[in-house]
Amino acid sequence: MAQHGMADADFTPDDLLVKAFLGLEGVPRPRMTPGGFFEFDVADVEAAVALAQRLKDGGRYTHFRGQCDAAWSVRSSFARRSVEERAAANAAFDAFRRWVRSSAELVPYLAHDDQIIAAAQHHGVCPTTFLDLTEDPEVAGWFATDGEGKGAQGALYLIDRAQLEPVFEGFSSDDLILRFVEVDVPNLWRLQAQSGIFLECTTDLDRIWPLDRIVFRQDGGPSRLDRARIYPADRSQLEQMIDQHQLLKRREDTMAELASDSGAQFIQIEAPDTAPPEFDAVRPRDRAEAWAAGPDERWDRIDADAPDERWTPAALREDTGALEQLIERRRSATRLLGVDDSDARVRDRLQALVDRTWAGMRPYPYDAAAIARAITAVARLEAPFRDYDLGAGNGTMPVALTVLADPVEIEFGIAGGGASRACVSGARLLRALSADAREHLKLSPDATGDTVLTRLAPYWGATLSCFDPGRLDGLFLDEIIPWQVVSKRDPIAFSPHHIKTLGRP
Repeated sequence: MAQHGMADADFTPDDLLVKAFLGLEGVPRPRMTPGGFFEFDVADVEAAVALAQRLKDGGRYTHFRGQCDAAWSVRSSFARRSVEERAAANAAFDAFRRWVRSSAELVPYLAHDDQIIAAAQHHGVCPTTFLDLTEDPEVAGWFATDGEGKGAQGALYLIDRAQLEPVFEGFSSDDLILRFVEVDVPNLWRLQAQSGIFLECTTDLDRIWPLDRIVFRQDGGPSRLDRARIYPADRSQLEQMIDQHQLLKRREDTMAELASDSGAQFIQIEAPDTAPPEFDAVRPRDRAEAWAAGPDERWDRIDADAPDERWTPAALREDTGALEQLIERRRSATRLLGVDDSDARVRDRLQALVDRTWAGMRPYPYDAAAIARAITAVARLEAPFRDYDLGAGNGTMPVALTVLADPVEIEFGIAGGGASRACVSGARLLRALSADAREHLKLSPDATGDTVLTRLAPYWGATLSCFDPGRLDGLFLDEIIPWQVVSKRDPIAFSPHHIKTLGRP
């Protein structure tokens, strides 16, 4: 960092250079610009990264930022937007924050605004006031060469946090925010993969405090880093939940637009939060502490390597014990196994279904036996659905009649909004109820699934208090999760801990 703002009478440029880079070997002489910052000029991005690393190793700078065009201002995505676009960004962020606050079952680790903004920033929810910085010069170099709109010169910006932090604190006011933000979000893999922190900046930083930088000529060549090193190809639990929020938001916006165009009113109805008085004797469903804490999967603990084991469809359907052992070995892996079959259609279809089940269940505190049960059920259900046209508008009951005894379709509201459906056997639905609930609802041991749903209907919104937790878990593993996955529901509830209501569609 140059000594911005010092009078020329006090220090000459040579004095500043000696003070800034004394004792650093192999560092070329920078020029001091009229804006008061040091600028190094090197041949290409590799030379820029190498120089940034030498400066970091010498204790001169701690954080870096890469930009494809050295002519661009250093400013946040929010600061680059028009007044109208900023209003839309604020509305999108407010909607995301409301969803987070109402979805403690899904993302309990997004506890304060900095964590929420970090998630929104890294997953494209909306423009934010956060500028991405990294501790890794190679990551900064990747961002300085990736993407459209490259200029003739790229730039790596150089930041000494210890020196700048008190300066920025002095500048900050009600109308201007300049602060470093270091947040811990367990499942924010992109932030962790990029060794990132943020600088919150509500204006164009160049107008207030130009940063020292390295400029280099763009040669159009690819970065030495693979894109997956910067943007992990696999999906964390957080990314899956943000996708769910975005899906529900699009659906909500579409419904509101349709209602507006037709002159109808759009009214959202909430389910009651408490059971009716006559259910007082029924034991409510407990939520285990391990589930309440939410997943804690950090990128440095994750195995993103491709699986080396190949499984046939028959093995997936039948060898639950070996599958359980594989799950124990690969519990930290983002991909479980490869499917092997001579029929490419079967192989690719079953691979996608297994991957979806594994991605949805792996982050949560299921044991290996539970996950193996669900994957085995998915493999068994794949064949009956193989030639069924899910897009024909006929629902999934025709398949259910061929594979389930006394099938009924149920719908369940998911924490955070939205709903999903599955077909289940009537006997399993009945057995999932607690003994007190069966007695209260006057259900005989041979009651049909339709009778169960009819008796539950008056208590829609409070029906979860009727179920035995362990038996409901079993119903989810054997029938509800597999049915959702194979029938390609979106969103999917992967646990009864994540549903709020259950009843007839």
